[in-house]
Amino acid sequence: MKKVIICMIIGMTIIMSSYKPSFAISFSDLSSSHWAYNNIMKLAEDGIINGYENGTYQPERSVSRGEFLKLVMTALYGGEDYFKTNQFQFGHWATPYAIEAAVQGYLMSGTSVDNLNEAITRLEMVNILAKVCIQNNIKREQEINSIAFSDIENLDEASKLYIDYVTQNALINGYTDGTFKPQKNITRAEIATVMIRFQELAS
Repeated sequence: MKKVIICMIIGMTIIMSSYKPSFAISFSDLSSSHWAYNNIMKLAEDGIINGYENGTYQPERSVSRGEFLKLVMTALYGGEDYFKTNQFQFGHWATPYAIEAAVQGYLMSGTSVDNLNEAITRLEMVNILAKVCIQNNIKREQEINSIAFSDIENLDEASKLYIDYVTQNALINGYTDGTFKPQKNITRAEIATVMIRFQELAS
């Protein structure tokens, strides 16, 4: 009997170690070897993030302010229903998400609901994401130790605290050279990973 149990355990271990999630959706420019593949495909399957009409995902393309606000606000509100029932006629498709973010005080200081097509920086994303988490009590049970980045000393104190918050809660990482690169644009691959972490933290 013990031999049977041991054989079953070994068999299950082999099966689990060789298991890779399968996805019905595919993008012509995204291979399964891409570091963010599973995160991108999970969000695509859930209808949270989309590709382009030509069948690509463009993982290295910068995320716009409007795209990010839609992602974080729909994740926070559990989907599109809130925004469909509170839809207004605006010129830009992302305006309802931006207005809700502004009403709740999530936008970075000095940012308006205009220019939604502009690429969002890591600093602005962190400001918004940290405010969303803090105001909705979204955090890890046990935070990670703070990280000292070499390129944020000239930022305002609030931004430093927000960077500290998101890194302590493992929502976003710095770079291997010890920098955070606050003014760098965030890519579509990076945002998929951030949003998966946000969903896990908020669940």
